[in-house]
Amino acid sequence: RGKVRRAKLYYLRNLTGKAARIKEKRTVVASTEK
Repeated sequence: RGKVRRAKLYYLRNLTGKAARIKEKRTVVASTEK
């Protein structure tokens, strides 16, 4: 159970990390466009 739980945690963290990175890129592009 512990392993699965940990894997889920890492998976969710990866998802949020990717989303945050995409958001950052979008904001950077928007600021450079202006």
